[in-house]
Amino acid sequence: MENFFKRKDPPNGASGVSASANKSAKKDSSAGGDLKGASPTWTSLHGSFMARVDPSCAPNANVAAFDLDDTLQKTRSGRPGYAVSELDDFVFWSPGVADALRSVHARGHAVVIFSNQGGVKGALDGKRADVVRRRVDALAKRLGVPLHFFCGTQKGAEKDPRGYRKPQTGAWRYFETRCNGGVAIDLNASYYVGDAAGRPRDHSDSDAAFARNVGVRFFTPEAFFLESGFEGVLGRPTTEPSPAETREVEAATAALDDADADDFRREGTP
Repeated sequence: MENFFKRKDPPNGASGVSASANKSAKKDSSAGGDLKGASPTWTSLHGSFMARVDPSCAPNANVAAFDLDDTLQKTRSGRPGYAVSELDDFVFWSPGVADALRSVHARGHAVVIFSNQGGVKGALDGKRADVVRRRVDALAKRLGVPLHFFCGTQKGAEKDPRGYRKPQTGAWRYFETRCNGGVAIDLNASYYVGDAAGRPRDHSDSDAAFARNVGVRFFTPEAFFLESGFEGVLGRPTTEPSPAETREVEAATAALDDADADDFRREGTP
């Protein structure tokens, strides 16, 4: 277990999010669903909370949850994320982050980000909030994986009475009750990955405490992305295709190769 709490500096040169970002999504609320092709929506609530809900994320009992800063992303410049406005300064925390999230999604887990973004404060329509929205939209586009995003923007009980800021669990409760199609989350099958684990160089233990308060397993990014890799800490999938299924797929692929390819081309497909 001590490896889960040992901090390492991420590798240099990790590939990152493109400088070009999607336009900010509409700020409407939306319940989680299975609406493939529908655009994610952004919601701002109570002067202390921002939510990005992707309708293409099907309701799911199994949740792979992540922190954003210094877990999924870092900055090229070394500045803290809350001080950066240029999207091309944000890069993946390590080269394995993108493939890990795609694999986690392929395993059947919902990908959900829970973050504290104190730089936004109460200005949920301000410049800092717009950077957060564009940044997360660009990250999702780069990954090619549907994902939800929730963040608390205020500190203290007076400004954040609903407890959206980690380590409180208001953001998790909002996700489960409003954005997951009524499906209860299987806490034993779900987990949270974050850098704030209370180690000597950590700024706090808010991520470890958040996971503990929610009741899910906790991993540091070092353990999940670098040391054992996510398959090392979670185990390899148990649903590998059988030889017969593999032969069936290969036969179908060969049949398509012999067919009229024009019938299967789609606009924009290489």
